[in-house]
Amino acid sequence: MVDKVTCMICGKKYHFLPSHTRQAHSLNKDKYLRRFPNAPLYSLSYRKRQSESGKNAYQKNPGLCIKRSEDRKRWHKENPGKQKELNNRPEVQQKRIEGIKCWHRENPGKQKENLNRPEVRQRNSDSQKIAQNRPEVKARSRETTLRLWQNHDYRENQIETHKILWQDPEYAKRTIEQIKKAWRDNPSLREKMSKVKKKQWQDPEYVKKLHKGLAQRPTGLEIEVMAILNSLFPSEYGYNGGYELGIVLCGKVPDFVNINGKKKLVEAYGSYWHKESDEQPRIDLFGKIGWDCLIIWDWELQDYKKLVEKLKSFHTQLSLRQPTLDLY
Repeated sequence: MVDKVTCMICGKKYHFLPSHTRQAHSLNKDKYLRRFPNAPLYSLSYRKRQSESGKNAYQKNPGLCIKRSEDRKRWHKENPGKQKELNNRPEVQQKRIEGIKCWHRENPGKQKENLNRPEVRQRNSDSQKIAQNRPEVKARSRETTLRLWQNHDYRENQIETHKILWQDPEYAKRTIEQIKKAWRDNPSLREKMSKVKKKQWQDPEYVKKLHKGLAQRPTGLEIEVMAILNSLFPSEYGYNGGYELGIVLCGKVPDFVNINGKKKLVEAYGSYWHKESDEQPRIDLFGKIGWDCLIIWDWELQDYKKLVEKLKSFHTQLSLRQPTLDLY
């Protein structure tokens, strides 16, 4: 098969069409493309020869590459903004689009093959990271995201899309692994997220909104513990599990807090959600800021008499704790 392009006017075939259109039809390249926007101008073999010729010229004369690079830099310095102006001209943009279309026609599937090469994927990833970390890009992305999420239709569409995606086990598994890898391999990310979350938890509105989106509170266990506390110590403990009292300690929202000046709080733990090893770390955490903490387990409700003794002992004992750190 002869590798040539066909003239759309006379039907003759050539490797380099612009010379023929100029001499035979008095049409330069631009005029010809305006009449036939999708018409190719150069054969594939001609383009390959030109590419090889350019590469050989640079290999034989490295100074030529340096000279052209210096000339380009000097031109950009002498003509600031000129390149952008030239690139934005409609005929230049059209020419670029046609060149891309022509390459895809001549190389079906080549773009996908190139993009899937490991070195290309890595180079694109590195370029994206550099671009995305520029302050102006981050600020612009943040503004765009906030503006989009204020649109109710966009927000609902995103929520539904993600619900559908997460129903796919492969997608869910892949996404979770990516999150774990990013969290495990990037200490700076962990530190950054820690600072962000601590700052967010200092904002009452954030905590209130977060708990509003959680499961229905109070839970059955919390209702039972609340009834016992109210019967034993009327007007002593208030329910805070849904952030009703607006109290956050060490980034945690305790279930029941003493509202009469004592630094005492009660947590209701269900054995389905918590392990026994969770108990002491929580007590120690609140103890560091001078608060006494009592953990009530769901299975302790089966022995009401023993539970009452435990609560009375906790409520009446004097606290000897001294705070050893700030809330955050």
